[in-house]
Amino acid sequence: SQISPPLATASEAMHAHMSRMARLLLTFLAAGLGVPAGVFLDPLDPEAAGELPEGGLSSSVLRICHYRAREGLPPPSAAERDEVLFDEHTDSSLLTLSLLCPSAPGLQLRDANARWLRVEEADGVTPLHLEVHSGDFLGFLSRDYYAACSHRVVRPKHGVDRLSFPF
Repeated sequence: SQISPPLATASEAMHAHMSRMARLLLTFLAAGLGVPAGVFLDPLDPEAAGELPEGGLSSSVLRICHYRAREGLPPPSAAERDEVLFDEHTDSSLLTLSLLCPSAPGLQLRDANARWLRVEEADGVTPLHLEVHSGDFLGFLSRDYYAACSHRVVRPKHGVDRLSFPF
């Protein structure tokens, strides 16, 4: 099936914008290590001004994840355990950029004390906020100076579906 033209246009624009942002962040990370930006950028597909290379292929992926609500079930109490939908993991990438979803919070990051941080429930978080974490490949290239971030997704307690757009 074909993707609708408005959705195709919006997803291409979002991919290009997030690609430019990711490349800028990788440049900053390289500077923090005192190495040339090419250390991180050269392995990626060449892009001109953040646009997709000719042919439309890129080493980056914009994913759309849909986590369903608890249909027909009452919302869990605050004391109940989180219902894990996507168990603890690290991403294999250099970086992952995720738009936050405070209306259906579910992204949790593991902190240095092995506690789960509820990122989208922090004061002042809006759907315009972006969470950035390092992946396995960045950890490898930086000799764990930027260690891969352990994270998971739990079912939102509000009873609404969750959409996530990791890049």
